Amino acid sequence: KIADLYNFPIKPLGLDGSFQKIGIIELGGGYLMSDLILYFQKLGISGTPNVTAISVDGAINNPSDLINSPQVTLDIEVIIALVPAAKTQVYFAPNTVRGFYNAVKKAIYDSCTVISIGWGNSENTWPSATIASFNVLLSYAAARRYTVCASAGTQQGTAVDFPGSSPYVLCCGGTSLIAEKNTILNEV
Repeated sequence: KIADLYNFPIKPLGLDGSFQKIGIIELGGGYLMSDLILYFQKLGISGTPNVTAISVDGAINNPSDLINSPQVTLDIEVIIALVPAAKTQVYFAPNTVRGFYNAVKKAIYDSCTVISIGWGNSENTWPSATIASFNVLLSYAAARRYTVCASAGTQQGTAVDFPGSSPYVLCCGGTSLIAEKNTILNEV
């Protein structure tokens, strides 16, 4: 439905994700392939999704983590619903600065042309040396013409989330969308 509302031309132009490798960074949780298959069947997308769990620093796909797994599953579902033919690699890493960094690094070195990051924290909580290290890594992705997308976060006030605030990242904020049939009535 989102693709329809934004007139995203998946089928007419062949923009189904073919020849693309997408990396999704996850610092907890997991997914069940059976849940993904059922979801995509309901959307009319047939076949088994091309999703692979990648372990970083010993972390694994852990769908029994009921706190983080709904977000992991949602991340995968939204991406594949838009580009169903893409090769999707989900990088599971420990929820530490080192784990986070290593997951992004692995996705870059695995040649993921798009990297999705839904994790982050208020920029003012990150040490400046850590931000600098991440920015060097993210600049390497930008130099390879890879797109790194990160959430804007849910911070209140004037704080911004990092890595969303990095100049090498496309920062994605939440929206409120009201639609009727195939027409957007209001969007914030």
